[in-house]
Amino acid sequence: MSLVILHILHASNYIPSRASYLLSDEALDAEVLKLTDWYTDDLF
Repeated sequence: MSLVILHILHASNYIPSRASYLLSDEALDAEVLKLTDWYTDDLF
């Protein structure tokens, strides 16, 4: 059996719980800005 990893694109930047992240809120916000697929919802 083969393993498959799927990444479903979406434009959400909501993080339900920040408690388990080691980054500061400022660093996490900067990463979210870089990694969010901003216009995916408009495309589909």
